[in-house]
Amino acid sequence: MSEGRNKTKQNFTSYVNQVPEDNFVNDDYKPKLLSGELEAARANNVCMYIASYLKDGKVFGEKTGILLITNFRLSFVSLDMDDEQASLSFQSNRFLGSSEVSLSNIDRIYQYVDKKKRIISPQFKNSNKIDKIRIVCKNFKTFTFGFQLSEIGKGKYIADALVKFAFPARHNLLFLYRFKEKYYRSPMSEGVKMYDKKLDWFQELER
Repeated sequence: MSEGRNKTKQNFTSYVNQVPEDNFVNDDYKPKLLSGELEAARANNVCMYIASYLKDGKVFGEKTGILLITNFRLSFVSLDMDDEQASLSFQSNRFLGSSEVSLSNIDRIYQYVDKKKRIISPQFKNSNKIDKIRIVCKNFKTFTFGFQLSEIGKGKYIADALVKFAFPARHNLLFLYRFKEKYYRSPMSEGVKMYDKKLDWFQELER
């Protein structure tokens, strides 16, 4: 009887979506970087909030994966292999996939702390308790990421990297100054002036 009275009832219910342990990504993932592109920050087990969709009879409203910040882009890599295959078939341009955006295309960044929304900018210090960040792009595309399943402090870590490289205080932080991919002329472009020679500029001035 005493044992029955001493047992405590478990009343706690978690409402955070759980991800199987074997699906958790780690720091072994190596992204494909461009020449001169450097990884600035990463956070594992980040939730990307998307429009609800139906899969295997279940409704999903978020994807879990790894969030990468480089000096060129923001990139989200989903844990779902089906999502990754779909991403490979989508290419917004030569360099970016469906869950990627160049940092120069970012217009505004917001942080959510205790359900309060505040803009992220170089003039303000970021909170240590960022729950989510929302990114608004110049082409009207938006991204929302949650850090409930990530390590403590990863929200601030990502926000600081975004501020540093999306709104650089020094010109040498721009990816343009590090990009070193060689340009190859094709026979099809022989008649196209690239203005990489003095003669092209002289002819333009005389025109």
